[in-house]
Amino acid sequence: MNRLVEAERRIRALTNRPGNYEHHFKANPDKWISLCVAMDTLGDASIALLRFENHGLGSEEGEKYLRLYGTLQAIILQQDAIKTIYEVYLEKLPRIDRDSAWKNCRRIRNLATGHPLDAQYGKLRVFVSRRTISTEGFDLLTYQAKDSVYVVEHVDLTANYTRYKDEALERIEDIEASQR
Repeated sequence: MNRLVEAERRIRALTNRPGNYEHHFKANPDKWISLCVAMDTLGDASIALLRFENHGLGSEEGEKYLRLYGTLQAIILQQDAIKTIYEVYLEKLPRIDRDSAWKNCRRIRNLATGHPLDAQYGKLRVFVSRRTISTEGFDLLTYQAKDSVYVVEHVDLTANYTRYKDEALERIEDIEASQR
């Protein structure tokens, strides 16, 4: 995450170069405001994720839930910010592979904390197994109503998060290269 934080600072510095606003954004203030909000969101989400990296999910039950939910949400906020900045500078959406950790982190967040009672993937009932929550991962217990299927999925949070950071950094490096 430190590399993402540093890359965000470099993008911010390049964005704030003298004349950049006047030359590229003055005629489109909404694009400028979107970029500013996205850069702030990227920075805020990144420092939240640094906190997770340095302190994990904690040890008390309620703290684990709060930090897990916050970590998953910070990943989504970071992704949305990167996507917006990418779109502003490269004028297209970033390519995200189907089997990417980027998409998997989104799927996990949506299942675990976004829509546990009626997930967008069909009538699913999803909950996080309280006793399995750790910084390394947790179990998602899913019941699919239409098929009466009950599934336990172990989420390797550490592996997904590590892969996601590499993918996010690639997108940020694309943004940075486009600014130069």
